[in-house]
Order: sequence, then structure tokens, then C-alpha cells
Amino acid sequence: MNGDLKQTFILKCVQEYVADCANYIQRAIIRTKSQDTGALLNSVIDRARSSGSSATGELLFKEYGRFLDMGVARGHPLGGLKSTTVNLKSRNQSGKVFVKDNTIKRKKIYSGIVYGKLNYLYSKLSYGFSEAVIASLKQMQNAPNSIS
Repeated sequence: MNGDLKQTFILKCVQEYVADCANYIQRAIIRTKSQDTGALLNSVIDRARSSGSSATGELLFKEYGRFLDMGVARGHPLGGLKSTTVNLKSRNQSGKVFVKDNTIKRKKIYSGIVYGKLNYLYSKLSYGFSEAVIASLKQMQNAPNSIS
């Protein structure tokens, strides 16, 4: 009986974690203005399921969301480098400096959220399975389903 309660508790924690991460990812997409058509925002899906004695959580969204998070295409822009003239007062010299100006900046919509909230999941799984939680889970299992 205790093993079933523990599995239920683990699945509940993973479900809450994945749903919370999906919510924060959607907020980050809106905050960083990472969507043009809304397809990335609408593609965020969270899933949690139990398999054997463990639980698995998934966060799914369109692949280009990861590229935005990593800052892909930070190399040279198509037009090449922008050159500016710089004067060095200490040496009385002037020269050209080449600057990348049209690069894509990182938009952290995934990494900071998912990995930052992982410690909360660890602590909840480590210390959350207390007598109060066991009692509430027993009540949930004993309650009749109200599905019509």
C-alpha cells in the first residue's frame, strides 16, 4: 500500500513541476516577444506519466524554441561585419574595428526555467512525503470518482 502512495506522490510532484514549467515557458515566450505567429506559444505541451516505479515528465514545443534559447546564429550576419573607426589617444593612432551588429541575442525561454525549478522538485521529492501528504493521498484514493 505504501508503495502505491509513494508512486502516486511522485507522479503528482512531476505533474505539478511540468505544468509549472510549461506555464513559465509560455510567460517567457510572451515576455521576450519570441513569437511572431503564436505557433511557438501554442505548441507548449506538458505530459507526465508513471512507468514502473518511476515517473516521467515531458515538455514539448516547436524545435526552433530551443534554438532561440541557445542563441543560434550569433555568428556573422549576412551583410558581413560593420566597420567603425577608432582613435587611440595613447598612441595617436586610428584604425578600424569590425563589429557584429545584426546578431540574434539569446532569449532564455527554456533552460533557466526548467533547470532552475529542478531543485524545487528535488526538495519536494526528498522531504515532501510526510504523514500529512500520506493522509491526503489516502483520502484521494478512498474518495469515489465523480466522473459522470
